[in-house]
Amino acid sequence: MRCGWLALAGGLAVVGCGGASGDEPLAAGSEADAGERDVAAADATVADDARADAVDAAADAPLDVSSDASDADSPDGAADAVADVAVEPPVDPCVHEHGDGWYCGASLPGSGADPDTLFHCVGDATASATACASGCLVKPPGVPDVCAPAAAARGKGVWVWMFGSSAPSAAEVAASCAQLGVGFVLIKSGEDDAAYRTNFSAANVAEFTSRGIEVYGWPYVRPGNVAAKIQAAVEQINVPGVTGLVIDAEGEFVAHDADAVALCDGIRAGAPGKFLGYTTFGWVAYHTDFPYQAFDAHCGDAFLPQTYWDEWTTGPVGGYQKAVDGAAQLGLTAPIWAIQDDYGGASAADMNAFFAAAGPRASVWRWPSPGDTQIAARLAQLDWANP
Repeated sequence: MRCGWLALAGGLAVVGCGGASGDEPLAAGSEADAGERDVAAADATVADDARADAVDAAADAPLDVSSDASDADSPDGAADAVADVAVEPPVDPCVHEHGDGWYCGASLPGSGADPDTLFHCVGDATASATACASGCLVKPPGVPDVCAPAAAARGKGVWVWMFGSSAPSAAEVAASCAQLGVGFVLIKSGEDDAAYRTNFSAANVAEFTSRGIEVYGWPYVRPGNVAAKIQAAVEQINVPGVTGLVIDAEGEFVAHDADAVALCDGIRAGAPGKFLGYTTFGWVAYHTDFPYQAFDAHCGDAFLPQTYWDEWTTGPVGGYQKAVDGAAQLGLTAPIWAIQDDYGGASAADMNAFFAAAGPRASVWRWPSPGDTQIAARLAQLDWANP
């Protein structure tokens, strides 16, 4: 005899039996058949009642969040087991920060954040996150962290003053730079509280970036009226296509450390995450009254020393080493992108020796004026391309 069973909360119950013996069917119309039909009907009623009782019992029973091996053996049991596992939401890295601002993952201890991602934290939450292709630079406390610039552009750099007067047009200079293998240019972008919107226009910048050449602006800035100068610098650094800004600060900043800090911090606040470097005297040991440490700590994505070795009687390699040694003596930590000039009559061989010593971010002051064929010819002999 075959019997059906229903699982109940308290055990098993018989809900119906069919077939007189084995699996043989009953003959239709026989008394036994009629009796079996009566029994089947009664069994069906019992089964329906049992199912209803089971549903009620399941609804009244407390939820069992545990699962045993028998549950996991069936597909339904496996799904229930997965559903029972609580999934913790990821912790926002900015929960660990110390105020609104820009932080490398390494500046967010305990967060497990990627150290090469720059997080913009606002109100204990991530407003944006940028993966830094060349790593993230952790700055001193109070100074926003930034993405590091590429370790090397495709070639070394050249400075440009004013298009159309001290240099040919932007289109002409850009085409020549691309032909020579120049990797980045630094274009005069302003002075003090004035932004040079014509010289440093988006159109002029695009002449270079469209040819794969990085563009940095450089304004000459003096102390005083810092708020207006910050506003002008922020306008320049935010011109479309611009990688960053290099502040040209010289003798006027002696004994004006506070203005240096305020200037750099103000620009960073107005252009968070942008590259910000500084250039000044390359013979560091001879100008110790200049506020190198203030600029280095607050504008120090790179230090571009004006290493005019042709005036120092040191030779090209000795001149570069003088700048490096002076920076080390003052404890400066910004990467050094040394500058040499091409107006002292140096040979192409000596200028290439400087390039070899100073590395892939070295540059030349400056692109020659229209008609200055001698300097233009020398530039064509330089080893611009980086390995």
